[in-house]
Amino acid sequence: MNWLLPEYIADALPAEAERIERLRRTLLDHFRSHGFEFVMPPMLEYLESLLTGAGQDLNLRTFKLVDQLTGRTMGVRADITPQSARIDAHLLNHRGVTRLCYCDSVLHAMPASISASREPVQIGAELYGHAGIAADITVIRLLAGALKTIKVPVSRIDLGHVGIFRALAEAACLPQEAEGVVLDLLQAKDVPGLVEACADVPSPFREALQRLPQLYGGVEVLDRVAAHGAQCAGRLLPVRDAGNRKVAPAYLDELRCRVVDAGQCGVFSQREGVGLYGGGGLFVPTYPDASGSGRPMRSLLGL
Repeated sequence: MNWLLPEYIADALPAEAERIERLRRTLLDHFRSHGFEFVMPPMLEYLESLLTGAGQDLNLRTFKLVDQLTGRTMGVRADITPQSARIDAHLLNHRGVTRLCYCDSVLHAMPASISASREPVQIGAELYGHAGIAADITVIRLLAGALKTIKVPVSRIDLGHVGIFRALAEAACLPQEAEGVVLDLLQAKDVPGLVEACADVPSPFREALQRLPQLYGGVEVLDRVAAHGAQCAGRLLPVRDAGNRKVAPAYLDELRCRVVDAGQCGVFSQREGVGLYGGGGLFVPTYPDASGSGRPMRSLLGL
């Protein structure tokens, strides 16, 4: 009998399983101490519900199957974030701010990176009902505090905002299909591909889109972004505020650098906001991928 597991799928043996459970409990307790309520969405949902508001990247990562009871297409969740949003919008219907957290396995049709599992444990916290920068800052602080609680050192926080790209795409009247292509090229930092894809985009939007991957550095980068497109001006303030030391807690001020990446754009969700990973990331030494991420920053992932 063949006991081999599928590619990028692995067992968690006792020592690792105990460590994961200890981290899970510690992080969920941290979220709960900040007023976040725990929810447990199902592993399977009808596809139209599971992918509502999601981008093409999440669609490609989602395993799909046919429900033998109804004949409808179902999906195995690749991300708990949309499920949490569905619970908030259609089941809880709270007035004002809602804080939810979760922790469970998700399944990816393809691994996120060469070192990633296709069945990662996703732990996160979502803040709904407040569209202002204060909500983004709250979750930045929550994430940094969570990593501090489990003694994970942080070397860098990258900030991004999908609205910068969306403002340029809208001003350039990019068709939806072309917008998706350009967005994928930005995510991959494929500058030659971006130049080719933007060949028919009118000036000055063509030049502005092509410069986005190069606009990377401190908060001063936002001044360079503004110089390339007045359409982005209203989208810059949240990123500037999030990168400002005045709104960051003490342990964020101790970071060696806080980076703004204008070429990072969240692709999992159509919501706008200051973002981590898909729109930036929080990085720790010796680990190649972002340890904390979000679409936007009001979602944070780990483990």
